[in-house]
Amino acid sequence: MSHRLLRIAGPIIGVVVLGLALKALHEQLRAYHYRDIVRQLGELPLPQVLLAVVLAILSYGVLTGYDWIALRYVGSPLAYRKIAPAAFIATAVSNNVGLTWLSGGSVRFRFYSSQGLSTAEVSKVVGYISLSFWVGFTTLGGALFLFDPPPIPPGLHLPGTSLRLIGVLFLAVAAVYMGFVLVRRQPVRVRGWELAMPTRHHLIWQVLVAGGDWLLAASTLYALLPRHDVSFHAVLGAFIVAQMSGLISHVPGGLGVFETVVLFFLSDRIPKPTILGTLLVYRAIYYLLPFAISVVMIGVHEFYQRRAHVQRLAATAGRWGSALLPPVFALATFTTGVLLLVSSFTPSLEDRLIEVNRFVPWPIMEASHFLGSLAGAGLLLLSRGIQRRLDGAYVLTVALLAAGIATTLLRGLEIETAIVLALLLACLLPCHREFYRKASLLHEHFTAGWILAILAALAATTWLGLFVHRHEELSSDMLWAFVLHGDAPRFLRASVGAAVVVVVFAGAHLLRPLPPRPERPSEADLATVRDIVSHSPRASAHLALLGDKSLLLNESRTGFVMYAHQGRGWVVVGDPIGPEEELPGLVWLFHEEVDRHDGLTVFYGVGPEHLPLYLDMGLSPQKLGEEARVALEGFSPDAGGPGTVPDGCHFEVVPADGVGALLPELKRVSDDWLSRQGHREKGFTMGYFDERYLSGCPVALVRREGRVVAFANLWTGAGHEELAADLVRFSAEAPVGVMDFLLEQLLLWGRREGYRWFNLGLTPSPEMEGGALAPTWSRLGSLLFRHGEHFEDLQALRAYKERFHPVWEPRYLASPGGMALPFVLADVAALVSRGPRERWGSGKN
Repeated sequence: MSHRLLRIAGPIIGVVVLGLALKALHEQLRAYHYRDIVRQLGELPLPQVLLAVVLAILSYGVLTGYDWIALRYVGSPLAYRKIAPAAFIATAVSNNVGLTWLSGGSVRFRFYSSQGLSTAEVSKVVGYISLSFWVGFTTLGGALFLFDPPPIPPGLHLPGTSLRLIGVLFLAVAAVYMGFVLVRRQPVRVRGWELAMPTRHHLIWQVLVAGGDWLLAASTLYALLPRHDVSFHAVLGAFIVAQMSGLISHVPGGLGVFETVVLFFLSDRIPKPTILGTLLVYRAIYYLLPFAISVVMIGVHEFYQRRAHVQRLAATAGRWGSALLPPVFALATFTTGVLLLVSSFTPSLEDRLIEVNRFVPWPIMEASHFLGSLAGAGLLLLSRGIQRRLDGAYVLTVALLAAGIATTLLRGLEIETAIVLALLLACLLPCHREFYRKASLLHEHFTAGWILAILAALAATTWLGLFVHRHEELSSDMLWAFVLHGDAPRFLRASVGAAVVVVVFAGAHLLRPLPPRPERPSEADLATVRDIVSHSPRASAHLALLGDKSLLLNESRTGFVMYAHQGRGWVVVGDPIGPEEELPGLVWLFHEEVDRHDGLTVFYGVGPEHLPLYLDMGLSPQKLGEEARVALEGFSPDAGGPGTVPDGCHFEVVPADGVGALLPELKRVSDDWLSRQGHREKGFTMGYFDERYLSGCPVALVRREGRVVAFANLWTGAGHEELAADLVRFSAEAPVGVMDFLLEQLLLWGRREGYRWFNLGLTPSPEMEGGALAPTWSRLGSLLFRHGEHFEDLQALRAYKERFHPVWEPRYLASPGGMALPFVLADVAALVSRGPRERWGSGKN
């Protein structure tokens, strides 16, 4: 419960602060009319606007420097021409969404990981960028507040020395950091992370880039203000305080908070309508324009990706471009929804209204105005589906954008809004293939952040409508007043319609049946899964038949995932099983189920071919090790095996229907092996002795003088694609070399039966050994193998498999990254080491 409260605390604080900021704005602008602000927008000189655009371009150019110095810090030689696009898009997204670690950080992870950087390195890059940001903020802000603080507005009732004290604190923090960099050379260790200290060269670049960022961003705002009325240092001071307030508030982009603070600090020298009009233009130039460009960049990339599909141009760029689509287009969809609501809640230009009325019947104009608000509310809701790659959400978004274009033109010839919608539609149209999930938006999990963002958008746009029409007496009777110049009645109908759309959707979402918690699979489910496994070429699919894991089947019951949960971790063994085209839907279905129960999605032992699916969900891949697969076509004892034949031993394979009669002998061998090894039955990633389980698959035997002395149950892949041995056990009376003999004969038998591969199982790769130079997470992964799967000597295990000259294929753990990873590994290790009888009833949150 405390974890859930912490997750929603930030969004709740953001909504509260936004409400307070809107109330303060309302008080500040009480004496002014909406048309005063519109008039100020029209009077803004074009040269000032162009200068602001140039300064914004320079500012974003400097902002890409954050990524450049961060990548040099982690030792990456990535060229600036490859860094700049990702840095620009990440910055544009994080400036509008806020929460750099979650928004810009995810963009950077998707791009830089495709360029060969590890998860740990990308995390360090994002952390270093945040550090550089605060170095510039504390240095520049501290100097300004200490030596030349801007005057504090009387309405804040703060002592005049308060900013100087903040300046001293900021400079002290900056000085401590700089001193630490200059004095300390050894790496810093924080919770398992080893962080190299920046060099003096890095420190200089940090100060220059971050300082240039703040100065150019403030200069963009200053260029739009009437310069004879206020000095640059006053604008810089107000700008830094406003940005600090926006960051503290958790409101995306500091929307409303930033504007309120600037109004407080500058309103004694510049008229309030002028300030607010300038701030609107500033937000459009510095926030919305770069974000729109980032959307166009991804859309153009996707368009050329489709044109060059046959040639497969820029495969790496394709991976990161595809990964960026959901978050960027989700934010763009949300933003256009807000734009449609704003245009529906504010008056249309009178001359355009009259011009449209000459050609469009008045009832159609009224209907277009109302439908435009419904489309805006719909886009707010659909943005979540776009983020989750829903095909239905994509189709509805395209339809609502087209409808929005039509309504904005029919209701008041709002060409500017129509152009914005058309641009997003043009960028979205080539990207249908990226929205592949066949699922209902009603069954999507809306996080607290998404819910509060939608409510905040509705509240803010409704406040704007109330502010615009505050000089009119609003009443319910206006809902039925239909007149050409009735802006207030149209606002009331539009706001009620948008609210109804959201309330109806929320009601339908709340009334949907809740999914059940994980439970032991039923006999019917096991029968269905047994049929799916029989058609799967992957031998490891037989793990599902143990009955010790939960099973999640897709709606058509043609595919499934097998999983267990421990702590907050919901851990899937391997990739989903089923037809290839069903796998993306299965992965997302499982992810949604985990979201509903506030868990952590984990996929254990997945192959590289499906990593893009897990990246789409925001999971981070960590290499677990490599799976050894022996090509059977060319195998022979001389070419690839030990070649030992113990005296008196005989090998045979008993089909599944004959295993029942052998169970007592197999039980004797298994119990003897367990007692001598000092192990217990485990399960999860491997089988255990269960009569029903063993009776369902062939068993390979080694007999000596008629008695079974060793056995291995076999997993057989469909189409003779793959063969594997699960339980491999021998008794004390077995001769020396019996295991080598059993494995060699299995390989030869598999070759005779026409199998292509024999799977020797997962083994940690050499770099996962716990040496001093091994990455932290790799050392933790090594611990997972040692203490979870009880491999005492990883090098000996790998050396034994090498005798068969296998092909080594990487296997990964896909899970939430960062500081969640140690807990995920602990949960996986607990599951791997836990016995089958402990599987059910544990793992509770």
